[in-house]
Order: sequence, then C-alpha cells, then structure tokens
Amino acid sequence: MNIKTFGLVIISLILLCSCSDGFVPYVIDSRPIPVVYGLIDVDDSIHYIKLTKTFVGSDNAYRLAKDTANVLYDSVNLVITCLDGNQNVVKKLAFTKTYVTPSTPGLFTPQREWYYVSTEKFPSRDSFEYFRLEASLYSENDTLNSYLFRYLDPVKIYAPNRKVKYFSVYNETITTVESTGFSQCGSSLRFRYSENINGKNIDRSFVKFLFDYTGIIPITPQKFYSLIRGGIKDNPEIEYRTFIGLDIFSYTAGAEFIDYIKTYNADTDPYEALSNIFNNGIGMLATYTKDSITNLKLDQKTIDSLADGQYTKDLKFIPYQ
Repeated sequence: MNIKTFGLVIISLILLCSCSDGFVPYVIDSRPIPVVYGLIDVDDSIHYIKLTKTFVGSDNAYRLAKDTANVLYDSVNLVITCLDGNQNVVKKLAFTKTYVTPSTPGLFTPQREWYYVSTEKFPSRDSFEYFRLEASLYSENDTLNSYLFRYLDPVKIYAPNRKVKYFSVYNETITTVESTGFSQCGSSLRFRYSENINGKNIDRSFVKFLFDYTGIIPITPQKFYSLIRGGIKDNPEIEYRTFIGLDIFSYTAGAEFIDYIKTYNADTDPYEALSNIFNNGIGMLATYTKDSITNLKLDQKTIDSLADGQYTKDLKFIPYQ
C-alpha cells in the first residue's frame, strides 16, 4: 500500500463516518472538527499534510462535500516543531498552502483542493529527539496540537541482495524480503510491465502492499504469481505482455500507525484507532521511514513460470525481458 492511497482511505472513512445523505439530525451552529492526515519521514526533502474538517448542513451531503468552504480551512498557520530531549525548541518547519487538482473524481471530491507543504529540512538527527504538529485555525480561533513523536531509525532492506540485481522465487525453497528497523510496517512490491496492443507498447504497473511487523516476508512461487494474477486486469485486446522490472519498498512506522494498520487488517472498526491528535481535532499523524531496491530483473526460471505457469499463462507474457 502506498502513502497516497492510504491517505484517501482515511479521508474517505472520516467523511463516511461523519455524514450521511440527509444529515439527520441537523445540529444548527455545530462547530467543525479539524481532521489531520500526514505521514512524515524526517529524511524526505518535501513534506505533505492534509487538513480537512467535518461539516453539517441541511442540503444533500454530496453537494455540501463538493464545496471547498465546507471541507477545507482557508486560513491556517501550520508548523512542525522539533524539540530536543529536554523539549526545548530546536527548529520549526513552516508549511504553506499549495493548490492541487483532484487526481480522481469521487462523491466527496471538491472542485479544487489544497495541501500544506514544506520543503524545509529537519535538523540533523543528533540535534533533536521529538517533533509535533501545531496549527492555528484563524477562522475558528483554535490551536490544534499533536502528540510528541520520536523520529525513527531508518529501515534497511538486506534481502534481496542489492548486488545480485535479480529476483527469484526459486532461490532454495522461498524468496524472502527482509528488512531491519524499529516498528516494521511491511513492504510493497511494484511490478512493472508493458502491454502490446495493435503493435503499440504501453507501460503499466501495479503495487501490492504486504503488511508485516516482523520484517520477514516469505514469498513462495504460488504467492508471487497469484499477486501478479490479481494485479493485472484482463484485456482481450492484449497481443502480449513484457516484464520490465520489480521494485521493492520496505517501511517502518510509528506505533500509532502500526496500531491503525493492525486494526484495519483485523476487519474491525478502524475509526476507533484513527485519532492521535489530542487537542481540538482528530486524525492521523505518523512517522515512517522507507528503503527501496528498484529495477530488479527476474531470473530465467521465474520468467518461464510467468510466461507458462498455471497462474499467469493466460496473461500472455513473453519468456524474455
């Protein structure tokens, strides 16, 4: 699972839990509740935070949700404050409102949106120990704060071996994606390929997130080819497909994010584990780190099984890359 997809899931859940088509009962003069979403890697060069709000109204919920004034704050001073072990302020990262065009249409998608973005760098890891989100909501005359977060030691992938440059599900009995770091979250496999339609090649890809908090994800041949089978849509117009590359991304995350994912994957109510904003708001702000190995090729036996194996033969992959 990538970061953008997870954000859309959270925002959708919040809106679904907060409203219905008729908004009954309609509580006049109800104050909106700020809703925060952000995943912060202190080593990133750019940071994004989404800040929305709940709303009520007597009109149809879908129409209300498309009005930017109902779901987004227009005037906010938002910063991340870095603190040392004694909770003295080391640095403040300023965020600015940045307009974006909604990437996908939906029932709750307004005509225009904005995020809060910072391109400032976090201070060196040896100079701070905690950080927290602070936001002044001028329209509501409120200040929103998050809990204190510790930065995480970076995750590191150590299998597959970077020197080999090949991925094989026939390496001994299984292939294992292994990573080390505090609070394992899981790994994503991005499978890149091309489709030939009427003599024209079109590059495609899909991503499958494998949740795991042990740092060890065994991938059997059956599991690997089932992931491919499930990630590629049937298309009778395809003449053939060609494998391009496999990318692996591993993540660690703060305890609050791990708890959310555990709850979500346990098929219980994720709303119960959603909020870690303690003052004048709800939402999810979490720390994470990431590591990647990109453009891995498949060994010949794995390619042969992709082209002729029982799970993927009908996908028309050619037996070379």
